[in-house]
Amino acid sequence: QVLEYDMGLLENDEDFLAIYECEIPHEVSLTIGDNTFNFTYKVDRIDRINDKGELRIIDYKTGKDNVKFKNIGDVVSNKDSGHYLAIMQLFLYCYALKNDANITNFDVSVGLQPIIYKIKDMGTSGITHDKNMITNLFSDENSGIYNEFLSEMAGVINDFFDKKVPFTQCENDKKAECKYCRFIEFCRR
Repeated sequence: QVLEYDMGLLENDEDFLAIYECEIPHEVSLTIGDNTFNFTYKVDRIDRINDKGELRIIDYKTGKDNVKFKNIGDVVSNKDSGHYLAIMQLFLYCYALKNDANITNFDVSVGLQPIIYKIKDMGTSGITHDKNMITNLFSDENSGIYNEFLSEMAGVINDFFDKKVPFTQCENDKKAECKYCRFIEFCRR
């Protein structure tokens, strides 16, 4: 399905898909809010159609992850069912790529398009804010979304590093995310 979907994006016989990397681990020092921390990430795929336009930052998903959102607060909040986590993850990947000085095999200044490939329903792939597909997270058109995301993440990160704020379980009681959580032993859910 993925290959068929990708082939459908190529309009002419001479069109091609340039794949720059798949699942390469990166580590970068990021500053969000008042805190700097090490961030390790691995993007499923980074590519570009015809070596033109934005780099596509692709994350494959098989679950019920949302690809549409109205409010950045929903994306960053731990109060939701967790289905917005894929969007938050991709936005963090884009931020990390933009700030990773060790990236040399492609140019992030051309713009970054975060895309969720929904394996079970490829026709709904992408990320949509309201009714607009995000084609470049760092464009003037999307600067409000990007800046609001960083602001919301700053609140989360600042709380994480604040010794006065105790660690708490997420408010989601559906436990679907718990089966993948490394801290389940401590949490006892």
